[in-house]
Amino acid sequence: MIFRATGGNNYCTEILHLILNLKYIWTPEFANVMCDSHVINLSGHSGHWMAMDLNMEHTVSQVKELIGAKGLETTWDMLGNVSASINEINKIKKKIAEFTELSHRNRYHSNATQAI
Repeated sequence: MIFRATGGNNYCTEILHLILNLKYIWTPEFANVMCDSHVINLSGHSGHWMAMDLNMEHTVSQVKELIGAKGLETTWDMLGNVSASINEINKIKKKIAEFTELSHRNRYHSNATQAI
């Protein structure tokens, strides 16, 4: 497994454990439930699935970005409200970009260059 070659022994062990459970230990019904709980499709479009943990990493990054502007004034209530609404905030950003016919820009945006 490629994880072993890169030093990710825990990933390799976990994947082998998951495969063993899926094929030999769990009932087909339970295996299907477990597979469905590992991925999420927020867009509803076919083929746009992502790992649940990757989705959580994205959400945590977005929450940190949004509450970072408040600094020490951030409260637990605000954190709960922001994290609960992060998907709706992303939908609003996308709609505004579509309405204004501007592409979405993130903090990793690079400046355009002019060809002569």
